[in-house]
Amino acid sequence: MLSEIVRRRFSIAVTGAHGKTTTTGIIGEILHHANMNPTIVLGGIMNALSTNAQSGSGDYIVVEADESDASLLNLYPSIAIITNIDQEHMDHYGSMEKVQDAFLTFAKRPPFYGACILCVDDPVLRSFVPRINCNCLTYGIKQPALFMASNIEETGPFETSFDCVYKTKTIERFTLPMTGYHNVSNALAAIAACKMLDIPWHIQKNAFSKIAGVQRRMEIRGETGHVLVMDDYGHHPTEIIATLKAIKTGWPDYRLCVLFQPHRYSRTKDLFDRFTSAFKQADQLIVLPVYSAGETPIEGVNSQDLSLSIKKYQQGSIFYAETFAEAIGLIDTTKKTLLLTLGAGDIRNAGDLFLSKSGQC
Repeated sequence: MLSEIVRRRFSIAVTGAHGKTTTTGIIGEILHHANMNPTIVLGGIMNALSTNAQSGSGDYIVVEADESDASLLNLYPSIAIITNIDQEHMDHYGSMEKVQDAFLTFAKRPPFYGACILCVDDPVLRSFVPRINCNCLTYGIKQPALFMASNIEETGPFETSFDCVYKTKTIERFTLPMTGYHNVSNALAAIAACKMLDIPWHIQKNAFSKIAGVQRRMEIRGETGHVLVMDDYGHHPTEIIATLKAIKTGWPDYRLCVLFQPHRYSRTKDLFDRFTSAFKQADQLIVLPVYSAGETPIEGVNSQDLSLSIKKYQQGSIFYAETFAEAIGLIDTTKKTLLLTLGAGDIRNAGDLFLSKSGQC
């Protein structure tokens, strides 16, 4: 169904291991503020719409392309955006070579009037550039690219400003109501797509300041006493590292307590070693049982062993808790704390439980 809708309109499809939902949402919101009335389909709930999809009467459709089961290969978008490639969904692909092949095939899909947009901070995507026959636009923060961010400043807990350097021209001060360099990278992908659609810089900049974002992406759930409760969907080591770094930058005066719920036994097994070093920014870490997402348990893969392995790599308070109630009982509520519930399962309910016990939810 989605592939047929995409085929009938000028389509922008966003994929990648990380950041695709946020990037899709940013592009959708910019097109909305530019009065282009787009159709939007993504894998998270947009705060501006209170839903994950909107049918618009305009000529454009913006979609999130799911790489988890290779269904992105059902799409032939006008503009294909790839944010990054990482070790993920090995249960489907079996090898990184097959993962890369799927993304390369997708990158070659746009027609002559479209474009492929790649983040060249990712070394694999950087290697794709000379292999793409269609118009290929690049963006990045660390590597030379057609679209780059400079003078990045995190001016508040939920505000980052930066200049966009396009070719030799500097477009000054985009203000993004999000924090973290990973979100600046997502914003650059959106800027490149909007430039392809000839959306003027001033309209883009005005739209950026109004972006409401997507639920479960560093989402404030409430505050009680000394504790600020935040929820995030991050469930891969790369996402965890980026999120914790952004929180430490945006809320430097808070002690960071993380309630982490691993998602899927297969992912926990495949990325076990990377998880052990992903939580160094946390002052306290409480690991919950694996959220199966319908998978059969894998012998020897469990959260108890994960918490013990993390203890070998970092100092601090690291615990395993069997239930949400047990986990929130371990939180020190006498100190100024940011409580982060982290994972792709139902871990946000732990934060809501904490707030409800304090009468704030």
